[in-house]
Amino acid sequence: KNVIDASLERDVERVLFISSDKAVQPINLYGATKMCAERLAVAANSYRGRTGKTLISVVRYGNVIGSRGSLVELIEKQKQTGTLSLTDERMTRFWLHIEDIMKLVTKILGTMEGGEIFVPKMSSLRIEDVMRELAPKCKMQVIGIRPGEKLHEILITEHEALRTKDLGDMYVIAPEFHPWTAKKYYPKAKPFPKGLVYVSNAPQFLLSRSHVKKILKV
Repeated sequence: KNVIDASLERDVERVLFISSDKAVQPINLYGATKMCAERLAVAANSYRGRTGKTLISVVRYGNVIGSRGSLVELIEKQKQTGTLSLTDERMTRFWLHIEDIMKLVTKILGTMEGGEIFVPKMSSLRIEDVMRELAPKCKMQVIGIRPGEKLHEILITEHEALRTKDLGDMYVIAPEFHPWTAKKYYPKAKPFPKGLVYVSNAPQFLLSRSHVKKILKV
């Protein structure tokens, strides 16, 4: 809220809020704060600064490969002990490289209209497959799902899908209450596939263990 207010006050041209899957159907306080931040960023376009120059949008994505504290980094640390901690065998996650995130953010900053939520297209993997592929000699200890942790990541809900368009390398979710529409500002965009929910355990996105090293580039 402070960043938004300061940006409007100083007529900052473009503001991009970095969000994640935790903002979608949140199950803990951390996720709820991310959801609120998304809503504030989108709504702020309705009361832009004095000159109306400020554009505020959101980009939402899953796990970042190469970031500090990532699962890959955790596996490398636990591998030294010979045992890896797995919360649930069914758990799946979306993956994107940090280099791809940087390119994505740069592209969005050059095309955003304000009020929309961008979601990159990503593939997903089972956490167990990632662990077994990166540390095949380690034992697996199932410790149970932790408080506030989801089995699968959701990046676009059924409700959001109704106003989502396909831009080729990413999806764009148009704001509910705003004078512009995704069709108007993204005329070449295709409709979001009917009935599709962008969730990490969906067969359209979930890859097999044989794809782990290719996706993670390790």
